[in-house]
Amino acid sequence: MIHQMSRDITRSLVHNDIIRFDDVSVYQYGLEVLMMSLAKFVGIAILSLLTGYFFESLIFVIGFSTIRSYAGGYHASSVSRCFLLTVFFIGFDIWLSNFIVSTNVPWLSIAIAGVACWIIYLYSPVEVISRPISDQERHKFRSYSIKLSLLYLGVVSILTTMNTNRWYLTIFSVAMLIEAITLIIELKRKEIVG
Repeated sequence: MIHQMSRDITRSLVHNDIIRFDDVSVYQYGLEVLMMSLAKFVGIAILSLLTGYFFESLIFVIGFSTIRSYAGGYHASSVSRCFLLTVFFIGFDIWLSNFIVSTNVPWLSIAIAGVACWIIYLYSPVEVISRPISDQERHKFRSYSIKLSLLYLGVVSILTTMNTNRWYLTIFSVAMLIEAITLIIELKRKEIVG
């Protein structure tokens, strides 16, 4: 359905002389990615509103996706699998965070964010087979992912010592760790596949 819609839109853009025929594949791919991302976002927003975990889901998406955009990691083979995996990750994050907060050990959020930073430092960026990156991009993405994860570690550390809402800090820290673990999963998958 999304593929068909993006194809129809790009045909219309060519027909109206808005884009060149030679650029159709680039625009069609870009539209597909945009529509899939919007569908995933809307689906997760609706699901999180229905379950009462909207802010937790939003915090997860920020902690996970911002680092992921530079660090890379495992990618599902289809949009539906990506959606289901994201929903699973959010649910797992909420479950684990509930357990962590109940231990009443405030520094665990800092430790979790620290482990995530360490994994990101060791392995990022991890490219996916379908989107290889140049050496220049690799250097830039590595630098950004490390700096961003260290910034997040600093924020988590400061807010934890200020005794700010541990629930949301833990959600955020676990999201960072889940993203970091996807780096290892993708590296292991590449070893098995190729």
